[in-house]
Amino acid sequence: MEGKVYAQVYSLIRVEREGLIEALKEFSRVGYDGVEIVSDNTGGLSLEDFQKLLEELKLKVIAIHGWGSDDEINMAHALGIHYLAFDAKFEDKKRETILKVCRELNEKGQQIRNLGMFLTIHNHADEFLWVEGEEGKTRVYDLLLSETDPDLVGFQLDTGWAALAGADVVEYVKQNPGRFPLIHVKECDHVAKDPVEFEHFPPEIVKQIRRDEHGAPIFTDDIKAQLYETRNWNRALGHGIIDWKALAEAAIAQGCEAFISEREYYHVEGSDGTALRCVELDYEYLRAL
Repeated sequence: MEGKVYAQVYSLIRVEREGLIEALKEFSRVGYDGVEIVSDNTGGLSLEDFQKLLEELKLKVIAIHGWGSDDEINMAHALGIHYLAFDAKFEDKKRETILKVCRELNEKGQQIRNLGMFLTIHNHADEFLWVEGEEGKTRVYDLLLSETDPDLVGFQLDTGWAALAGADVVEYVKQNPGRFPLIHVKECDHVAKDPVEFEHFPPEIVKQIRRDEHGAPIFTDDIKAQLYETRNWNRALGHGIIDWKALAEAAIAQGCEAFISEREYYHVEGSDGTALRCVELDYEYLRAL
């Protein structure tokens, strides 16, 4: 797979605002075509110096994954980053609630498109739960797809979370052509049986998390350890339930621009238990697809 192999910087530094520059150097050394960055983090560099560093490392920033702030939007515009990736936030799973969220996403998408960029929606597992009263028929994700304007809103399909929730990621891509310019690459080894597994951050851990002045969560060593143990469904690519060859073929056929590896769990097949080795293994697997 040439020209489409990217990495989410979270794979090496989580969401801390320190360590980004060294992480970028490692992604470049491994051979990634580019990265997706978290929020408006530049590693302390000015936008001009950050751009120079990216050029030196031959890394393209394919997207900013953030919280929808004006700072993130302005930074993306200044650096010529085309995609922004946000989460769709909803208080419950009632149809009227999701439809309201869709209208808000269309409005945000219009704002971003007016600046020459494009909004994509990143999922976790709960987007693939059923709409209240429509169990077995309509998932929240189905409404997000059908009720957002394709010209204003795209999707960054996180394959691991979707597969954990029991979704067929290949069929979603095939049945919704043009909606997935970005694929978040993450392996999954089973479909969740316990609803707690669907939570991005388990409730008992969420209560412990503080946030910085930018609204980003602060992960202490203890919280990192707890989160790490909740991600043991995240296996080495090719050692889970996702058909990567079929997914790659379907995604590329419908216009996918980037496969973005995001590594959350490091004790996987063939690794030495380090984030860096897993980043290398993910690159090798994706490049060979």
